[in-house]
Amino acid sequence: MTYNYNGLWKLLIDMNLKKKDLMERANIASSTMAKMGKGLPVKLEVLARICKELKCDIGDILHITYWGKQIWKNCASAHIIKYYSKPK
Repeated sequence: MTYNYNGLWKLLIDMNLKKKDLMERANIASSTMAKMGKGLPVKLEVLARICKELKCDIGDILHITYWGKQIWKNCASAHIIKYYSKPK
């Protein structure tokens, strides 16, 4: 299974932001950003914070390829909505 964050990098370019800007705005550790740069998995909570900050959907920033087929599950979006819908 491979994780492709090219959508995130393109979105940052379109928004004229640097990785460091996103790290500060979404409270992301440099090690997490390095993982994304290497195409490794990161926590769903981190992806949710990125989506909240950039006002996008998780499918806009992450594509998962499994055995040569690109897949995406709607359940991940449902988890993000559920996470951020909780009263704090």
